[in-house]
Amino acid sequence: MTSAQTPSDRAGGSPGSPKSSLRIQWEGGVFVHTSLGLINRELCLRLMEAGHEVSLLPSEPDHFSPAVDARFQRLASRVQAPLAQPVDVHVRHQWPPALTPPPEGHWVIIQPWEYGSLPKEWIPVINEQVDEVWVPTHFVKDCYERSGVTPDRVQIVPWGVDVQKFHPQARPAALPTQKRFKFLFVGTTIWRKDADILLDAYLNHFTAADDVCLVIKDLPGYPGRFVTERIRQAQADPRAPQIIHLTEALDPSALPGLYAACDCLVLPYRGEGFGLPIAEAMACGLPVIVTGYGAALDFCNADNAYLIPASVKKMAEKRVAQLETVDYPFLAEPAATDVARWMRYVYEHRDEARATGQRAAAVIASRFTWDHTARVVEERLRSLSRQPVRRYAIAAAEKEGEEMAKIKVVVMSEDGEKQLAKCLKALDQSRPANVRWEVEVAQRSEAAATALMGTSKYVVILSSDVIVTPGWLDLLLATAKDEPAWAALGPTANQAPASQRVKPKYENLKDDLRRYAAARARKHGRSCVQVPFLGGFCLLLRTEAAREVGGLNGHQPLAAALWDLYGRLRARGYRVGCVRGAYVHHEWLSEAEGANYDARPPSTTTASPAAGLTFERQATEPGAQSPAPLPTATSPSATQQGMAHLARGDFAAALAAFRQAVADHPDDADALCNLAELLRTQGQVEEASALFKRALTLDPNNAGAILGMGTLALDLGDRESARFFYEQALSRFPELAEVIEPVLRQWEAEATPVAARSNGASGQSQSARTPSVQAPPADHDTQEGLRCLARGDIVKAIEAFRRAAAEQPDDADVLCNLAEVLRTQGEYNEASGLFKRALEIDSNNAGAILGMASLAIDLGDPASACFFYAQARARYPELAEVLDPVIAQLERWERVPPSEDASRTAMAVQGAADDPLAAGRAALDRGDLPAAVRAFTEVTTCDPDLAAGHIALAMTLLALERPAEAIAPLRRALALAPTATAFNQLGVALYQTGDLDGAAAAFTDAQRADPADVAAYLNLIDLHRARGQYAPATETVKEALRRWPDHADVLAAFGVLCVELGDAEGAQIALQRLQAVAPDHAAVAALRQ
Repeated sequence: MTSAQTPSDRAGGSPGSPKSSLRIQWEGGVFVHTSLGLINRELCLRLMEAGHEVSLLPSEPDHFSPAVDARFQRLASRVQAPLAQPVDVHVRHQWPPALTPPPEGHWVIIQPWEYGSLPKEWIPVINEQVDEVWVPTHFVKDCYERSGVTPDRVQIVPWGVDVQKFHPQARPAALPTQKRFKFLFVGTTIWRKDADILLDAYLNHFTAADDVCLVIKDLPGYPGRFVTERIRQAQADPRAPQIIHLTEALDPSALPGLYAACDCLVLPYRGEGFGLPIAEAMACGLPVIVTGYGAALDFCNADNAYLIPASVKKMAEKRVAQLETVDYPFLAEPAATDVARWMRYVYEHRDEARATGQRAAAVIASRFTWDHTARVVEERLRSLSRQPVRRYAIAAAEKEGEEMAKIKVVVMSEDGEKQLAKCLKALDQSRPANVRWEVEVAQRSEAAATALMGTSKYVVILSSDVIVTPGWLDLLLATAKDEPAWAALGPTANQAPASQRVKPKYENLKDDLRRYAAARARKHGRSCVQVPFLGGFCLLLRTEAAREVGGLNGHQPLAAALWDLYGRLRARGYRVGCVRGAYVHHEWLSEAEGANYDARPPSTTTASPAAGLTFERQATEPGAQSPAPLPTATSPSATQQGMAHLARGDFAAALAAFRQAVADHPDDADALCNLAELLRTQGQVEEASALFKRALTLDPNNAGAILGMGTLALDLGDRESARFFYEQALSRFPELAEVIEPVLRQWEAEATPVAARSNGASGQSQSARTPSVQAPPADHDTQEGLRCLARGDIVKAIEAFRRAAAEQPDDADVLCNLAEVLRTQGEYNEASGLFKRALEIDSNNAGAILGMASLAIDLGDPASACFFYAQARARYPELAEVLDPVIAQLERWERVPPSEDASRTAMAVQGAADDPLAAGRAALDRGDLPAAVRAFTEVTTCDPDLAAGHIALAMTLLALERPAEAIAPLRRALALAPTATAFNQLGVALYQTGDLDGAAAAFTDAQRADPADVAAYLNLIDLHRARGQYAPATETVKEALRRWPDHADVLAAFGVLCVELGDAEGAQIALQRLQAVAPDHAAVAALRQ
């Protein structure tokens, strides 16, 4: 800093007058063989060319002379060069990052991060002193934000490529090999780059006989090159495929020739911040095989790259090397089998791979060049130059004696990344000028409890579904400062306990919301009213007061812990209040935030409100304790009297009191649930059911009502309906997991036969408007069919359901049972007819409506599926939580205009003759397959975006043993709607045409599309056996047995594999288990031999 400047002078700078040129101090490696040096050189050169004054401060010794490139002479002249005027921006890009502020100017840190959770020590420095952090990808930005860095502090500045050097026409370098196809790996052979998985894939799936070579371009002197010895061993093995290991440093100008000399880049990274070698290879027109997770997805997709499926694995400790991290770091773990699969695929499909590489080159040239990057950098630099220097502004404020309130903000997040991002953005935009805060994202109340024991003066608890407004925190802080007795303060909101709830007037969450909040602040200001309870969605806690009464119980659900804390605060003379002028928008009030505690009297004890009502009763089934609903006191008089009577065991008096509570508050869902639960324990099932349903009508998210319906169903022996309600409760209230999950796991272990269900939300074979509470099916054939399904004996299940349908042809549920099983077996025509008959009998039948939706999905027709799911949602609002995500996903697939498709599917429900597939289906029904082909071909010509038409055409071609012709329509159907059924059919077609690799890929894609699709596993097993690949066949069988231990076809596949491997003991085990579940299965006779 110059002597003429003080922090207060620089805090203001000249924010209103952008300058034609900027003075930039750039700190980091310059003439070094690393990506950091490359980035520093390219960006500084372009900033200088744009007229900005740049001074370079090298952070490490040079690796090479600037004489290697004429352009670098200009850079060399600016090393340690003084600037004519004070620094505008100091950019630091080095490893490890230096966290000491520079002497002057705005402070920018360029710092990628590959390990998910950031080092703890970085967070306060970045939040309080750094003006901006530049990261190259959305993945890295997300890592910063999840670690607690203020979102607007992190800006995406993507890296680039010099497309004048890296392009498809680059001159190939000479390599010491006669092999024609060359894979390339560029980078350090460290664990994070996954060179070990690459070597496994290459050495295990190629041999010296293959016309292939792997070129590994390593970096010299980089620590941790643990695969070097393995490379040497492979090079000494005459049977191994060729490997060239390049360890010498290359001049930057030589790198394009290396890419041009090779045919495919393989980089199965575990962690990357950007992946410059990937972008450089793509710019040169190489196809790339890369991990389908993380940083590279900013510029790699399924159209321009070969993406390796990967899982995410957390590390065992919250640290990376010596750096303690905010949370457990994580990396991707690419699937080794898929690395090998893609390598073999590219090796055998070179023309297609070259076309993929050309598409990749176009993407890089259009969006990821250094010129693009430099424009983003210049924009960020100019933006910063118009703002105060952050660290000077804080220092100036402190110098002027302004109190800096130190706050810890705990954001409770259970709502997904998009909701969290909106919350954090609004939070950052509302930050008061005199506040220093640290933001932590958490899922449990333990984080808030820990924060209250920390050094912050205040702790804010905020739900991620809250959108805060400008000035909300200023009002809460000013109120707390005015009166120290306020220990807990909250704002008003649209979704809140009654003492905080207001009816707002705004139409959107942008300008309208801000105007409403500003008007409310002007009208009510700091007016504060004492309340018994503040919702846990948004509140300010005074840490000194909380510590005085023992803090927050982090082992309780948040709402219960807060209720307990409020009681102890009041007992010490503190107050809990709502600031009427502060307003925030809240999506919905959950149980975890105190939805049930509105009318509870102010507590001065530590009793947990989560206890609710508890009734003595016998477990419904031996060893199966069902979760009890959580009804809550709602009338301060009648309900409290009822609870007191219950505590004494006086059920008659309790019943009278709860009836009085309902009479006093007939529209209070909690009061209804209290009465319903007591009636249920006394065996008054019908009245209890009606009360629970009425409660759900009033409040579809009421935990007591949802769990009450589940427990009622269990009492009546309808475990499937009980499971439905318990799963609904679990999805809405994750904090109940400890109560509900053990019950669900026990049922799963007992493997009680349940009705056939389709993938997704379909398969409900009940005609009531809500999932019915009724006894299990009484007819023998239906019960037999369910038992066969549980054993995986589909053939016998179908026979039993056919008998039931013959005996009860007018029972919609019976028809749906048969239709659903036929659908899962690909008998689409008969299934469709049965579902339609069921709808004619009962137009509101849930099983039939949802069955038609699943049928549409199987046929690749997302628009029709959307129509039926929307019909189900309209008839059954309680299924909205299940169906809405499905509908949203289908709408993204949909290609047919909604109006046309809605009318078409409506006709399909009525069985109209002008169904676009009707002519083809009619031809199939009469056995005229050539006519069906003509009809379906006409459909695909007239409506090329109807996936169902392509599926129908392909399946008919397969039936005619014309698999080669079926491939194109199947690929088109998959482009429109990637379903497991379509992937399986594509695999069959590819297998029949001899493309075994393609078939394996298609069956694997079917597994990914639907992990519950047993056909994909069976197809893969058969394919591996046919190829003599017994190791992967064995692994697939093991996984199938884990998922379906009693499925007849899986047991048959296990037995046949054991026979082929000479494992007599395994074959005998398979035979015994198969005889137990499906004695008539065709494989039984084969295994006996």
